[in-house]
Order: sequence, then C-alpha cells, then structure tokens
Amino acid sequence: MPAQPEIGMFRPVVVPGGRGARMTVRLQFPRTLVDDRTYDLAHTAQGVERVRAMGCNWALLVASWGFPPEIEDVDRRVFQRAVQLYQAAGIRVCGGVQVATCVAQGSYQERGWYALDPWGHRIPYDRDRFWTCWHDPEWSAEVERAIRDVIEAGADGVWFAGPWGLHTVCPDARCQPADGGKTGEPGDSPPGDTRPEMGQGEMIAQRVGAWAAYAREQRPDLLIAAQLDSSDSALDGEVWSQVQVAAPDLILLDGELPRLGSGWQMAQPVTVVGQKAPAARGIGAPTPRGENSDAPARRWLVGMAEACALGSVPVISAAGLRHAHTWTLLLAEVFEGQRQAIGHLNTWLEKQGGWLAGRQAFGPLAVLWPGRDSTRETALARESFEAACRTLIEHGLPLRVVGPEGDWAGVQTLIAPPGGGAGLDDRLRAWAAQGGRLIALQQARPGGDAAPVWAEFPTARRTRRRWSPFRRARYRLHLTTRRLYYTHDAARFLLRRLGWRPHSRAGTRQAIPSVDLQRELVEAVGCDFGPRAEADGPVLLTMWRGPHGGEQWHLVNYADAPQRVTLHAPQFVSGWVIAPEEREAVKVFGNELMVTVDVYKVLRLQEKHEAGAENPGLKH
Repeated sequence: MPAQPEIGMFRPVVVPGGRGARMTVRLQFPRTLVDDRTYDLAHTAQGVERVRAMGCNWALLVASWGFPPEIEDVDRRVFQRAVQLYQAAGIRVCGGVQVATCVAQGSYQERGWYALDPWGHRIPYDRDRFWTCWHDPEWSAEVERAIRDVIEAGADGVWFAGPWGLHTVCPDARCQPADGGKTGEPGDSPPGDTRPEMGQGEMIAQRVGAWAAYAREQRPDLLIAAQLDSSDSALDGEVWSQVQVAAPDLILLDGELPRLGSGWQMAQPVTVVGQKAPAARGIGAPTPRGENSDAPARRWLVGMAEACALGSVPVISAAGLRHAHTWTLLLAEVFEGQRQAIGHLNTWLEKQGGWLAGRQAFGPLAVLWPGRDSTRETALARESFEAACRTLIEHGLPLRVVGPEGDWAGVQTLIAPPGGGAGLDDRLRAWAAQGGRLIALQQARPGGDAAPVWAEFPTARRTRRRWSPFRRARYRLHLTTRRLYYTHDAARFLLRRLGWRPHSRAGTRQAIPSVDLQRELVEAVGCDFGPRAEADGPVLLTMWRGPHGGEQWHLVNYADAPQRVTLHAPQFVSGWVIAPEEREAVKVFGNELMVTVDVYKVLRLQEKHEAGAENPGLKH
C-alpha cells in the first residue's frame, strides 16, 4: 500500500463485476437487459488484462453486495479467485463492502436491522433492497463479517461502499438515545438547529471509524477507503471533517464528468479544500441514461484531468454504461478506444507522478467554501459558491477553494459567499486587517471595504424550503413515492411516464449566473487580474506550488476540441509546458504565453535561481 495515495502513483478503477453486480442491476432496473458476459468478465484473466491495459494498478472490486450469506457464498469464492488473478498481474485489490443497504431475501427477510420511517415501514433503496440502521448491533456485526471475508480472500484493502444519505435515525428505541428523541424527519429540529439532518455526520464518523479500526485490527497494512456521494446535501463541511476523524486512507467521491454547454458541472469543492484524508474523485459514465458506447473518450479524459488539476486522485468507474439498450461495463469490447485513451493518460500520470504528488494550493485569488451552516439553512450559499466558481472558469481566472478553517496562505483576494457563522466572521476581520481584500457576495462581511456584489442574485425560490412543515411534508411525500415505485408496477409505470426517478437528486445542477452577474464579479476582482487564461471556451486554471518549489499552472479544456489559450501573466515568467500528447516539453517565456490545449496541459514555472536550468524533461 502506498504511504499516501497520490496522483500518478495510485491509479484505481472501480470494477463492479460478477453475479452480485448483475443481480444488483436487475434489482435497480427491473425488466432491463444486462450484459452478463461482460459483468462476469471482470473476474477473469481476460478482464484483468483489460484493466491492466487502462494503466490501473488498483482494482476496487465489490466483495459483498448486501445479499444474505447463503446467496453470496458463491460470489465470495469467485471474489477470492479474482483477487489472486489481479494480484498475479501486479494489480492490488480493494474489496468493497455494502454498509448502508441490504437485500431483504432469504435469511435477511425477517431481520430487525432495517431503518424505519415515521410510520414504521422499511425505507426502500431499490426493489427488495432497504436502508439499514447503523444503531443496530446485529447489522454492525454483519458488516464486520463481510470485512473478515475480504481480508481472508487476501485483498489489499477494504472500501466501505455507500455510507451516504443514510436514514440512520429511526422512530424507535434503537435511535432515541443517540439522537435525543428526534423522529428522523427533516425539519424536526428546534429553530436555528443547523446540524446535519438525522445525525448523519456523527453517525458516519462513528461507524466508519469503528469498522476501520476493526479492519486494521485484523490486518494493520490494509488500505481503508470510505465512499461518499459529493452531490448529496449531507456532504457538507461538517460531515467531511467528521469522516476524517474516522481516519480512512482515502475518501472516494462519486462525481460526474463535466457536461459541456449550459449543464456542465465541475468538481465538488470538498475535493480541493485541503483535508487530512486525500480525496479521490470518481470518473464514470458521461450520462446516467441513454447510450454511452458512442461517448467520446475525451469525456473521460476531461474528467481525469479536472480531478488532477483540482488535486484529487482520479478514479475510473467501469459501471453505469449502456450499449444496445443493455447495461454493461467499460470492459466491454465496444469501449476499446476509451480504454486505450484512459491507459495513455494513466501511463503519463504515472511517469509524471514525482512532481504531480505533494503539491500545495497556491494562488492569490480564492473562493471561500462557507461550510455546513449555510447549506443546511437554504442552500443559498452553495448556489452562490458554485456560481462564483463557474464565473471564474468562464473568464479564465484561477480557481482556488479554501475552507473556513483551512490554509489561506498566499490569498490576497477572497470571494466570500453568505453564511459561515460568527467564527468565520472573526477570521475574515483578522485576515482583512492584515491587508487581505474581501469580495462579499450578497451580504456585507466584516473586513469588506465595498458594498457586497450580487445583490440581485436570485433567492426567492429557495425561501419556502426554510419552512419546517413544508420540509416535513416533502420528506413524507418522497418516502411514499419511493415505496409505491418499488412495490406497485402500475405506480412505477406512471411515475416513469411523468419523468420521476428514485435516484435523481435535487441540487446537482450548477447555478448558472447571468451575464450581468458574471460581469459584476469579474469587475470586482479586476479586469486586469493575473494570471488568467483567455480562450473562446471555458478553461479551468489552477495554481499549485510543487513539492520542491516552483509554481505549476494547470489548464483543463472543457471544449469539444483543442483550443488556443493565451495566458496573461502578472509579470515576466519562464518555464516548460508539458502535456500528455507531447513527447517533449516546450520552453516558454514572456508576459503573454500562447499555448494550444487539447485536454490537459501544465506550465511548470522556474524559480528565479533556476533561470538557466535545463529542460526538466518529459518522461515517456
């Protein structure tokens, strides 16, 4: 196991294969076609070779899908043989354990560990799959049994799949002592209570920490990973920091590829706040529905480049793909071109890993991630935060994200969305007193010299969500609709015709600021701010300081084709331009640098004392 998972050194792929994967897909999508051959291929020598061709050195296989032991007994033996095959090919294996849901079949049918809604009903996740209650000791013991199975199979790590969006608080005696008598419904909190709903943060930290400690007792050198869903509202600053207390070696974030045009998305902010546990961002199917076999490999490459530019380890997901109306994996023959492109970029990252790893965020302009208080109140702060990040990308300004308690070293101009609490106000006041320039969004801030910008940012449509009875009624309606969807075919047909999907998440679409709002923020930052990237389409620019000194400017092109980018530097600079498609580094110097960016390009600047240094070399 690496001392710390680093970009280039740790190149994982999630391969949910085998019979358990096929059964899970059929539970989630009844009456759908499934490519059984490719799912089973994931645990064979041919599947291992295709994973190796993608340049991956870690495979995240699923050892337990939450089926009862009598059903998973065959899968357990297949997983053990798969571990041996991958390890023989030089690929280390991390075994996944489903910790938040299970399938109510066989010996699991009448177990009492299921989470309950306010009416005492089990909460469905898929058909026959229900959320479990983490306060139940029998379920915790069952997860420990699955962890032992992973270790006995010889795997090199364990990853806890699915500890997000948990219905951990039930209206019965199991959960009352841990939560002070809450019923588990959103909005069932005293006024001003901004804690994560249903005790999610505390519960995730407690249980993940306990399971991680148990796994390390069995084998101290295991890689421990925890999977979170970055689009879930529960993944705020507080939950993130509490999960770190659980001490996983890696936090896996489910992420979506950037979508070009008005709907594209960027990485979630928590991946770049600079936390204790490194973040790995999932790079999966370009679209959740439709045919993916004709999706260009470029979409995967943009997602990998974005993760690297934001300081996250890119994790390839082989799942969630369709071809000929059939669910399949990235290992299918039709995705040969995509696998080759991924393999080329992974090989390049491996050879450049010495300077890509160990970077520190560096840049004079930053956007403040306000944390949990604002997101739990109205989601206004998160929308304005995302809108500010998008504005910076649209106008080629460098993107850096800092947290309320993170490292602000080198930040000269700070964009602060609303929210954050009194402690943040005190820090802003002290930071501004030391010469920092504060740009407040929507509301005045201590230390801000000018009036806040974005006073006209749309907020009216969000105010109704603050009304507790409305949130409670909305929660009840959501649970009822989910139950009807999974228990009645007629209701399922009608809901699908109406466009409702059980796994659709509100709030994942990024706020798109108007042209006037973008102009207002850019003018507040300064039209002559440098460095900045000028191009016809959006370009992500991030700034880092390398482990041995020297600046790195990372560029990611979101356009469908290569585009010409002009870098406006604040002063004369010199350095080397490096890209995966170029065999040699190119020396550049000047105040304005013109480069062509295909997908990903890095400018490594020289320190003044290195003015006469030779080409750092480009490893191939």
